[in-house]
Amino acid sequence: MFRRILAITGLSLVILLAAGYLVVAERMTRQHQERQVCQHIDITIADSLEHQFVSRQDVTNYLRLLPEPLIGKHISQVDLHQLETLLESQGAINHANAAIDCSGNLSIRIHQRQPIARWLTQQSSFYIDSDEFCFPWSSQFTAHVPIITGPLPIRLDPGYRGILNSSNNRQMEGIIQVIQYIHEHPFWEAQIQEIHVEENGNLLLFTRVGDQIIRFGKPEAIATKFRKLLSFYKEIVPLDGWNAYSEVDLRFQDQIVCTRKKQKKR
Repeated sequence: MFRRILAITGLSLVILLAAGYLVVAERMTRQHQERQVCQHIDITIADSLEHQFVSRQDVTNYLRLLPEPLIGKHISQVDLHQLETLLESQGAINHANAAIDCSGNLSIRIHQRQPIARWLTQQSSFYIDSDEFCFPWSSQFTAHVPIITGPLPIRLDPGYRGILNSSNNRQMEGIIQVIQYIHEHPFWEAQIQEIHVEENGNLLLFTRVGDQIIRFGKPEAIATKFRKLLSFYKEIVPLDGWNAYSEVDLRFQDQIVCTRKKQKKR
């Protein structure tokens, strides 16, 4: 009986000591955190090997737009949501994830936007991604995506950054669908170099391989037209070669109209 009482007493003492240690440790940790300030900022560009729209220096410059410097600020006062919101409103940044540990180390991880085309207008040049989000073209890096030229049915101010609402513009919606189709098919993404919009709304495609003008017509029946163009590459080019035709017209139903190049007179 005495041994049982002694064992229970010893166990209770151990529990009390452990609880006391946890309380003291938590209090010391809280006091340390209250005194701890932000000492270091580590910036990571997650997809820097794919795109270089945003650099670490760019992010550092954006952080200077905050009301107060981060270095030297108490970690409990660092507003991570405000920081992320600020960064996501700048340049080509899509997502920003920020975290700070009890030692005062602030880590920021940046994900860039992934463009699927580049618009060229008289006023400016900008990229558009798969979410129809536009952001300005940057001279520090050029993405290898199709270029859209010609009189576009939109007007954006230089430096515009935001969603391109094409739902009320049938022609613009069709152009976006063509761009999306090209982006979703690696062969066409590698082959189509430029899409030119004519005054009447018809599209001309220019390719990286072959110098034919592809008359696509209105941005409709998109999958059908690209299947016909693929038939041209698979069935006609092997027979006549890449340089036999000056134009390939996809506008007519169930047929491809190819225009041969004029032979130079000797």
